[in-house]
Amino acid sequence: MANPKKDDATLHLPGTQKKGAPTSTAKDQSAKARKREQRARDSAAVTETEPSEWPERICLMVLSAPEKNSLRQHALEAWHQIGRLRGFKLS
Repeated sequence: MANPKKDDATLHLPGTQKKGAPTSTAKDQSAKARKREQRARDSAAVTETEPSEWPERICLMVLSAPEKNSLRQHALEAWHQIGRLRGFKLS
């Protein structure tokens, strides 16, 4: 019977896995790419969900982007939703 290599023998023992960050995969993205995807999801959420369901993050995005014509029409709705989220009385 051949002697197994030391590395081969320890790979299969419980509790001998390397610790630390997981290995890199094809799904790993840079921070810039993740942020770009988040902005795309947030922009889509403006048109796909009702303003009463928007979280404050979406409302602030709508209000902070006046140069985007696609978001400008939702500015008043975003303003009202922020008021509801913060508990202000709306008349």
